Amino acid sequence: MVADEEYTVTGRNENRHELKLGVSYEGWKKRYPRRKEIFYGGEFDSEKFWGQTTMQTLEDQELNEDTRFLLNGYGASWI
Repeated sequence: MVADEEYTVTGRNENRHELKLGVSYEGWKKRYPRRKEIFYGGEFDSEKFWGQTTMQTLEDQELNEDTRFLLNGYGASWI
């Protein structure tokens, strides 16, 4: 899984919103092909993002006792 955040500005008063984003996929190659990419995201606090993302990953991906789960991020404190 790869996780990152983006910031958006909405309205004239320039309220800033943090969107947490993640993508899970099967396979581990330097680049493509990746299989079964699934995207997650929204304006959540960290705990809610990871709770929902973890549950969705467990439902969508074929995980078993031999599965290695890797998390890549870009240094944000919530990752």
